[in-house]
Amino acid sequence: MNDMENFVMNTGKTNANEPLLFTAALLSYPIAYFYIHALLFNENIGTPGIQIPSALLFTVIFMTAVEVVSRLARHEGAGRTSREHLFWGMILAAQGAALAIHGMHSGSLGIWQIFLWHMTAIYYTALCTDMLTAGRTSVFLPADVLTQMFAVPVMNVLLRIKSLIKGIVRPFRAKRRPSVPVALSIAAAVCVVIFAWSQLAAADRNFGRIGSSFFEGIGSFFRQLFRGSQMPTILLSIPVGCYLFAMVCGSLVISGRRLKISEDNFRNNMEPMRRIPAFSAGIVMGALTTVYVIFFSLQAAELFLILTRGGSSGQVLSAPSASEFARNGFQELCRILILNFCVLGFFGFFLDTEHGKIQNPLRSRGPLQMLTGIFALSGIGFTLLAILKIYVYIHLYGFTARRVLSFWFVATLLIVSVLALVRIFRKFHAVPAAVFVMAVSFVILVLSDVDGGIIHGEISRYEDGRDSHLAITELDGCGFTNRRDLADNTQRLIDAGWFTGMVSESVNDGAQRCTIYDVQNLYTRQIWYKEDGTRLYADELGSYAGYAGAVYAEMIPGEEAVSSLEASGQEQKLHAGAATLLLTIRKDGVVTSAKLIR
Repeated sequence: MNDMENFVMNTGKTNANEPLLFTAALLSYPIAYFYIHALLFNENIGTPGIQIPSALLFTVIFMTAVEVVSRLARHEGAGRTSREHLFWGMILAAQGAALAIHGMHSGSLGIWQIFLWHMTAIYYTALCTDMLTAGRTSVFLPADVLTQMFAVPVMNVLLRIKSLIKGIVRPFRAKRRPSVPVALSIAAAVCVVIFAWSQLAAADRNFGRIGSSFFEGIGSFFRQLFRGSQMPTILLSIPVGCYLFAMVCGSLVISGRRLKISEDNFRNNMEPMRRIPAFSAGIVMGALTTVYVIFFSLQAAELFLILTRGGSSGQVLSAPSASEFARNGFQELCRILILNFCVLGFFGFFLDTEHGKIQNPLRSRGPLQMLTGIFALSGIGFTLLAILKIYVYIHLYGFTARRVLSFWFVATLLIVSVLALVRIFRKFHAVPAAVFVMAVSFVILVLSDVDGGIIHGEISRYEDGRDSHLAITELDGCGFTNRRDLADNTQRLIDAGWFTGMVSESVNDGAQRCTIYDVQNLYTRQIWYKEDGTRLYADELGSYAGYAGAVYAEMIPGEEAVSSLEASGQEQKLHAGAATLLLTIRKDGVVTSAKLIR
């Protein structure tokens, strides 16, 4: 089939799918509105007894919409079910579940979580609509994602408005259909019904109340929909819906006209360009492997000295030095592995195979294959070195969201490096295997309670005496005050003595102690009382010297203020499930006691 015949057949299918495109265009408006609501607010939706997180619900709605549209379009290859199709569907659903369970993680991990959630949705759309270049996950994955993300929506930017116009005018242009009489009959019926309803409403009050309630309900719905707080969401949903419709339905429109090539055909087309002799690969990889071995040996020796003797200075690494030590390891890992993969890929594609008569020398039994294996093995060595450096840093100074993400990344690259080594000696689809490993491991990471682990580790380090100060910024970034275990964690801090002995900001004795300011940064619902039990308001705090003799009350996580509090701070009236942290402060501004009342 030539290109012209393919275009004509695809155009005929597009015309046959006009009702489907019209329906999908209408549904894209509420779906886009829900996406904006889920992304900006991620609030639960439902009744008080049944609550569904909006991020998870949007993921399910999006997957269902893509599946239904691709199957009803009935393009060749579109809407088919395969193991890879099911795999990416489960990966996307699991990412939505992670957002529902833990929300957006803190720090850089949360940014990557949202970004890869979108990328997975885009790739899943390309898979369902049969837009993958090789028909499956392959070396063309970056091109497939970019095509689906940018090229397809740009090519179909006006598709939604066209589908809406065609859907509206389609009944009027159909042959042998009395469209004008039907329209006039409907208009006449509306006028007659309105007149009759008004007369009957005047004759019977109960009947009139039905009409009034109906129209008041409609008016209330639209007033609620277009109120001031909803307008930004509505306005943002218009371009977003246009993009989603162009990406999904645009793929089905151009599915039959895209470039489709298998990896075998790609290699065959590359044969005329394979002119690099085998000895060139041996020289390049041999030289690099020699440099790698020397560098790895020196790094291993330096790390051994640091772990056993504290380095040349005899001191354990300071926080800045350890950070630099781990960061350099991570950067060198990325550079070396990128260089290794580029070298292996270059020689894998351009090494002379005598027009396909012989196997690629990199994978032929012989000295060059062994050298290539050693070259790939050096990349594994660098990965292990970087993992060890990051582990040392985490062991010395604890977890953060960035350190967790870095550790996951280098651990994943270790598995990818092992796959690259195995690929030299055994033929299999290495690229899909590497992508699947990274996808599954990232889903496991975001499904884990990373923020809770960071909080637990930070408090444990303070309890054990390994850290003299709490990382307030890190705890706050992990949502310390928004977690269900807030009261339990606060009790651990009380037992560890974190509150007792801290001073107010006005006390400056030169000692490196925690202050009330740290508590105010970590907690948010604060209530202050004077010695006599009367309320101390925010505008009075500055004039009340050093909060002298004040009692600090922190609600955890009660929604209402304390009903009553005596001067001693011992009696409270709390709602069920709430707790209150009480800090008693002497006149010299030092916290003398801390108590949690549940």
